[in-house]
Amino acid sequence: MLRRTWSNFTSSTGVSAASNAGRAGASLLGRVLWIGAFVLGLVLTLRNVLEVTNEYNEYPINTLVEHAEADRFMFPAVTVCNQVSCNSGTCKSYLKSCVIT
Repeated sequence: MLRRTWSNFTSSTGVSAASNAGRAGASLLGRVLWIGAFVLGLVLTLRNVLEVTNEYNEYPINTLVEHAEADRFMFPAVTVCNQVSCNSGTCKSYLKSCVIT
């Protein structure tokens, strides 16, 4: 069951090293080399993520939020452009058929 699960995973994964390891077939050396490449890449990626995270955490982060109430707000002119094509005649006849009670 484990062999079948591994085979299904390696045939459908987007991880290059794992799929290449699965396609290595019966070659034990090929599989070991591709799995080794995958593990090495994973270890180096995790090391770099930790390094960048630690460097980020070395610098203080100061955030200042000020709340100011204004009497009036200036709103920009906004143009709404509907991308849906609609026949104006159809819309007018639809609106005329609506009954407001």
